[in-house]
Formats: sequence, structure tokens, C-alpha cells
Amino acid sequence: MPGVVSSGEVTALVVRGDALYGVAYRFRDAAEVFVVPKAGGTPRTLFVTVEPGPIAVDDTHLYYAPSSIQRVPLAGGVAETIHPGLTPYGTDTLTLTRDRVVFVSRPSLSATWPSVWSVPKVGGVALEIARPHQQGTSAHGPFARALLGAGDRVWFSSDEGGLWWVPADGSGSPVQRAGKYKEPLFNGGYIPRPPSIALADGQLFWNTERGAVLALAP
Repeated sequence: MPGVVSSGEVTALVVRGDALYGVAYRFRDAAEVFVVPKAGGTPRTLFVTVEPGPIAVDDTHLYYAPSSIQRVPLAGGVAETIHPGLTPYGTDTLTLTRDRVVFVSRPSLSATWPSVWSVPKVGGVALEIARPHQQGTSAHGPFARALLGAGDRVWFSSDEGGLWWVPADGSGSPVQRAGKYKEPLFNGGYIPRPPSIALADGQLFWNTERGAVLALAP
């Protein structure tokens, strides 16, 4: 029977090692970022904030993005700003590679499309590493809908089923691994699904907006 690990409206979950990290809105204007053992136990609050945005976790820090890219030690401590001024676009658009934080963001308020950016985990200059709309995606106006960091690569997908990877340090151009997936409409329409991308057992899995789940050996 399922066990309850946190009450409130949970908007993000990340697994790292033997722990589960999440965001829960227990109050109208405050979100609690918590950690709890996967085997069960009492959740521990890492910090409380108004809007943490998407989260990502490595061995030492939890990264989040309220209105800038920030991180806080898993053991507790003061948050530090990794990069100001660029806010991730969407809920599944913050990921980590070996030594960089990667996210999707518009370069300015006047920009038409968001791009994929990366910045060192310790802070520094943000690099624009991909412009998905130039790779032919078309997700509500072309942009990356989900990100996944693996080693020194960043994988990104679109609602239409395309899949690309790009070096996180900006040393190369995006490489397409899967093209547009043509799906028939059901009864003349569809219910949009939140995009996601995952790596498990040596396979990449990602979904399209119309609900198809695709797989590929990276």
C-alpha cells in the first residue's frame, strides 16, 4: 500500500541515491523543499521559499531557480547564486551534467524563442549551447520541452518527438538522434501531456505531447 512521504501540493520530485527530494506547497504563498529517504521516514525541510521553480540534485547541492539559478548545500547552509537574470522556461527544464547546470531560458524578455544555456556549477558565465528552434522543433513555437544531463552531454526533446544532444560546455553543435514522430490525432484532437525525458538501463525514454513514449539507445 502506498505510503505518504509529504503532504501538500507536490510539484517536483527528484531521486538521488537513497533519497527523494521534492517541493511541496503547504501554504498559499510558501513552498517547502524537502528530502526524505526512499525507504520511508520523516521528511526533512531543506528550506522554505516563495517559488523554487524546477529543482536538480547532485552529490553535494540542490539547485533551484526562482528568478535566478541558485544552489544550497544538502547538509544545510546558505544559498548561493550561480547565475542571475536567466529564469528556466517550464517545469522540466533544469538539469545537471558533470560540472555544469543546464536550463532553458529566453535570453531577454523581447526574445521570441528560448534557448538552451549552461553555466558552471560554481558560477560563472552562461553559455548559449543550443537554439532548438533552429534544429526544427515545433513545440508551441519551437523550443526544447525537456532536458536531461548525462556525463558531459545534454539531451533535449520536443513535443513532436524529436531528440537531440549537445556538449554541455558549448564545444559542439546539436546532434539529432530522432526526428519528428508522426502520430495520428484521436477524435480530431488530443490532451497535451507534460514532456519528460529519462535514462534507465542504457536506454533513453521520452514522450511526445500526444502521449507516445519513445525509446532509443544513446
